Amino acid sequence: MASVEGTRCSLVVALVCVACGDSPTEVVGGDSGTSTSTAATSSSVPGVQTGDETGGEGTGSDGADSTGGDSDTGLTTAAETTTGEPPHETNWDLCDITVECDLPIVDEPKRSCHLTVTEGDGYVVYDGEAGFETRGRSSQGWPKHQYAVELWQTPNIEFVAPGSVWRYNDGPSAGGADWMSPSFDDSAWAQGSAPLGYGVMGPQWQSGGEPWATSGQIANATTIGFGPSATNKYITTWFRQEFEVESVAGLDPVVLNVRGDDGLVVYINGAEAVRFNMPSGPIDAATLAASTIESLEEVEFSGFPIDPSMLVQGTNVVAVEVHQIAPNSSDKVLDLSLSTKPADAATNFYEFGREEDWVFNGMYFDLSLYRNKFAYDLFQSFDAEANYGPQSHYCQLTLNGDWRGIYTLGEKIKRDDDRVDIVAEMGAGESFIFKSDITQRWVVTNGVGWQLEYPSEHGMSESTAAGLNEFMAGFSDATEGIGNIWDYVDMPSVVDWVLLQEFARNGDAYSSSMHIYRNGGGLIHFVPW
Repeated sequence: MASVEGTRCSLVVALVCVACGDSPTEVVGGDSGTSTSTAATSSSVPGVQTGDETGGEGTGSDGADSTGGDSDTGLTTAAETTTGEPPHETNWDLCDITVECDLPIVDEPKRSCHLTVTEGDGYVVYDGEAGFETRGRSSQGWPKHQYAVELWQTPNIEFVAPGSVWRYNDGPSAGGADWMSPSFDDSAWAQGSAPLGYGVMGPQWQSGGEPWATSGQIANATTIGFGPSATNKYITTWFRQEFEVESVAGLDPVVLNVRGDDGLVVYINGAEAVRFNMPSGPIDAATLAASTIESLEEVEFSGFPIDPSMLVQGTNVVAVEVHQIAPNSSDKVLDLSLSTKPADAATNFYEFGREEDWVFNGMYFDLSLYRNKFAYDLFQSFDAEANYGPQSHYCQLTLNGDWRGIYTLGEKIKRDDDRVDIVAEMGAGESFIFKSDITQRWVVTNGVGWQLEYPSEHGMSESTAAGLNEFMAGFSDATEGIGNIWDYVDMPSVVDWVLLQEFARNGDAYSSSMHIYRNGGGLIHFVPW
């Protein structure tokens, strides 16, 4: 447990808005685009180097270890040590982020954009390619979006873009057992842009008979038919699209992102590539989905790695069958993207450590622009060794020439020696990271849903899945008084986390917007999100 002196120090410091430790404190004045710092120079952080010098070994977005090294060819990230010039000293003033994108930024996939990050003294930390996507379903309806950012060495290639035009068959049958084959004639099928479906996709919360939350809803661009009646709909609808591949060389990895309600099977050039929320074994037009997809889960994309050998040079065909959970299901949807994932260009921003995954947080609901950063810093100040809170720095964001205001450039919570520093999963669920949100529940503990962040559920062994489920089931029982909670959680971490929720009056406390992790068979630690 954090010491009484440490807690008191943190709370007193909180009241005067000064962070504990040696890092300079930033004060942002409203929307004036200016900032001041209590220190003119950066603090010396043992083991962490600035600029393009390697800040330790990191992990890629799939949880596999990767070392940044000097692989950022063609990118301006920092002064090279071979120039003989002294290394750049980090400037802690308000930084500038400039983003130029040819395509609209969407939920999935990450779209290729050009990113420039410049410190307050004009020093360019990064100037190169980056993948951008809107982050957080709720932010879709905000004037000031939040973004997930991945630094890339090259632009990505989109074979199938979200919102593309598809051929579709909303009749009682596919028209042939070879409907997914490239040689199948789909010229008689209807056409429409994705999302294709019917009904309201997303939350349908009501208050007094009227909807009160629509920011998470997605409208279908094409409304398709559903069959005889609203209570006796066709279970299955079929979709096809052609796409071109100039060269199959070097296409690794390839990622498919799909939204489908309720279940679906994706075929590439006639071979099954992805099965989502469907039973195993043979399926036909009457096969029901495995479970109901509802609320925000209906508008979330799910990502799947695709074997590049499934693609051929020239014309390819992706075909999808979408299945309902029941004949009276109220809604159906399909949208899909298929793209490459370029090699990472890990960079060390503001002495946080070398990584490729970052978050640009617009803090739309926080007029002070300080609550998230303050909460993270305060949590870490309770116990700097034991508690992890994402580090961030204030910047002003300009997107396609449009100034969007003050953002924080911050760490994405993930497995990394500079972030959540846990050992690799050993095969029985000994190491993990879960996040609690209101979408895509991998496991539920006492009514709280958790998404699996690490390890990846794709290709996971049966022993790992069993170990994760067994441990989380025991944790769930212990929270209800069945078993000993001390066997599952690190109590000092919990105490610090609860103190933070109460002090910050966090509206999402105890139900969502939190991370937990386990390190090599140890106890659960909490991380504020």
